[in-house]
Amino acid sequence: MRKRTMFKALIAMIATLAAAATANAEPKLGSRLSSDHVRDTRAYPEELAAKTAHSLVVCLLAHDVKGATTLLTTGDKVAADKAYRSLLRWSVNNCNMLGDASPLSDQVGFAIPKDIFRGLVAERLVAKQLAALAAMPPLPVQMTYSRPWFPVSNREPVVNEMAVCLAETDPTGTAALFRTTAYSTQEVTAIQNLGPAMQKCLRVGVKLRANRQTLRAALAEGAFNRLIDPAASIVSPSVVPK
Repeated sequence: MRKRTMFKALIAMIATLAAAATANAEPKLGSRLSSDHVRDTRAYPEELAAKTAHSLVVCLLAHDVKGATTLLTTGDKVAADKAYRSLLRWSVNNCNMLGDASPLSDQVGFAIPKDIFRGLVAERLVAKQLAALAAMPPLPVQMTYSRPWFPVSNREPVVNEMAVCLAETDPTGTAALFRTTAYSTQEVTAIQNLGPAMQKCLRVGVKLRANRQTLRAALAEGAFNRLIDPAASIVSPSVVPK
C-alpha cells in the first residue's frame, strides 16, 4: 500500500511540473509573444542543409538568371557582394525554406557561405548544359590559371585554379559529377573518377582539404566558367602548375 501511495504521489508531482512548464512557455496574457520564449537554434545536418539550399537556388533562378550570372562573372568585390546579398535576400523572402520548422516558429534564420551559394547557383546553370560541357574538347594543363572572379569567390586561389583546370582538362568527367545527386554514392564514384585529373590540376605540394559540398561548389563554378567563356583558355604546352 505504501509503494502504491508513493507511486501516486510521484505521478502527481510530474503532472504538476508539466503543467507549470506549459504555463511558463505560453505567452503572457495580452502579449503577442512571450519575452522568455525558447529559441531553437539547431543547425541543419550538412546533407539536409545542402538540399534546402539547392531548393532555394532553384526557386531563385526561376526569378533572376541575370542577377545570378552577374554574381558569377563580375570581378568587382562591391558588385559581387551586392549581388550576393540581393539574391539571398530575395530567396529568403520569397522561397519556401521552412522545411521542418514548427508552425509556431516566430523566425527562421538561414545562411549560406558565399562560396557555397556561388557554387549552387553555378551548378543550377550548368545543369541545363551538361551535354555541351561533356562534348567540349579536353585541353592541356596550363602553367597558371587566372580569372576575374577568383578574388571575389571567397575561396583560396589554388582551389579556383584547380576547378577551372579540371573543367578544361576533363570536361566529360566534370559533367558526370553534376549528373549525380549531392551526397549520393554516385557522387562519391564521380569524384573518385576525377581523382587523377584533379591531382594533375593541383599545384605541386598542395593537398586539397575540402568536404564534398565545398568541392562540388568550386567545380561547378569552374564548369560554368568554361561554358560561358571557352575562349578564356589559352592553349599552351602541358605543364603541371608550380
